[in-house]
Amino acid sequence: MTEQRPNSPSVEILDVSPATAESWLARNPNNRNLRKPLVESYARDMLAGRWALNGESIKFDTAGHLCDGQHRLNAIVQSGQTVPHDDHVRGEARLRRGKRSGVGRP
Repeated sequence: MTEQRPNSPSVEILDVSPATAESWLARNPNNRNLRKPLVESYARDMLAGRWALNGESIKFDTAGHLCDGQHRLNAIVQSGQTVPHDDHVRGEARLRRGKRSGVGRP
């Protein structure tokens, strides 16, 4: 059995509907500019059934602010699809300031 450490992130596999995605995007106070070609590419994959769980999670801090996942969530809204392969992580408020890979964030 795995023991949950205090303040460690928790992970759930969720079905993310367009309505849920819109709600989560409303919790996005300080994120990067939206890259529309990337959103469109993700939305096409979702519509074609090519979207699969890949270990990339939608991340929130303990205050409920969206920290990572705005492009995937916008693609869910654009595609109109519920994506059953998305996961959601809720970690510490300091998550936003941690080291990350990929495109730079504020």
